[in-house]
Amino acid sequence: MYKNNKHFLLPLISLMAMSTFAQADCGDNNTPATTAISGLWLAEINVNGVSHLRASDETPIAVPRDFPIRAILHVDEHGAVHLLREATVVNTTEAYEVLDGDTCQSSDKNIAVVVINPRKFINYPDIGAEGRRYTSKAFEFGSEPNSEVNDIYVNGSFADDASLNVTISHGANHQTNPFKHTFHPQHGSGREITRELTFTIAAGASDNLKNIEFSEQVTGLAGMRKADDNSVIANRIAVEGNGTLSRVSTAVTLVK
Repeated sequence: MYKNNKHFLLPLISLMAMSTFAQADCGDNNTPATTAISGLWLAEINVNGVSHLRASDETPIAVPRDFPIRAILHVDEHGAVHLLREATVVNTTEAYEVLDGDTCQSSDKNIAVVVINPRKFINYPDIGAEGRRYTSKAFEFGSEPNSEVNDIYVNGSFADDASLNVTISHGANHQTNPFKHTFHPQHGSGREITRELTFTIAAGASDNLKNIEFSEQVTGLAGMRKADDNSVIANRIAVEGNGTLSRVSTAVTLVK
């Protein structure tokens, strides 16, 4: 009897397996995955040391008054980190499918997204009333005028006792280059400036608030001279500071 029915049982088992897989693919298939560190983070940094412009020693020395700067970091569902120019967190509605018995039914859910491209604001009518916007003037991206680069990938690991590293190239013709002057005939083009940033996360912090150490190496000043005494400026400037890293949203989706 089993010999005669085996050709019937095998196809039946296969159909049952296929049905199980189809059901598993239906429910919540659009829900973004998350990790313990996913979301939008603000680094509030106090720069308290800068190396001397004319010294060959690049060791930072204490400054008379701390200088505050902000960095905006985003960690996606895979743990990848990006440095952002600006970010706006907005709630939106997204369609997804759920399993109702043996069929898939469409439904809506509310999720938060991080919009980093101002051109996409038009897709979110309530962004003006409900959106939370964060900006940072300390870091500019792109090498060309009117560059629309809004994020840069950050190397390293977002974890306690680990470091994040990112290099920013500030183009000679970028609209915010500090050495480019629109109305000066000799300074129509600036200097290519490179900034190497390191964020070191201290151990023992909470899930949403972490202490950090910050350091930066600025290059691209070789050959420059000070206007007051014509002395040569150092080829590299070192900057250091410390601060906090706080999570302001758990949204994992970046809208670029």
